[in-house]
Amino acid sequence: MSSSKTFLLLCIGLISQACGEEMGSQDRRMVYIEEKVEERMADYKQILEERCRERVLEEASRRADSILLVRARLERDTVGKPPKPYKPEKPTVKTLIDSIPVAPLFKDSLSGS
Repeated sequence: MSSSKTFLLLCIGLISQACGEEMGSQDRRMVYIEEKVEERMADYKQILEERCRERVLEEASRRADSILLVRARLERDTVGKPPKPYKPEKPTVKTLIDSIPVAPLFKDSLSGS
């Protein structure tokens, strides 16, 4: 073989190998991109599930609270407070008739000094 044919075959081989590596790197890029897309989709689904779970728990809590309030209202004592007792009437004041005349306690108290 002549050196030009060898050179030509060598160039063709290098070009085909370079193109093959380029195709391989494109394949690797696509695989990498697909992996990243799958990761982001999984993260997005997880976020959606967490939000949904939070909404469901909040609604369940609200409903449970309202049920408890209704039960408490139904079970509450409806008799109420007893009325205040009435005040009794004021008794009439009886005055005692004192038949003894009022006299000073001490004999000095009449003199004024």
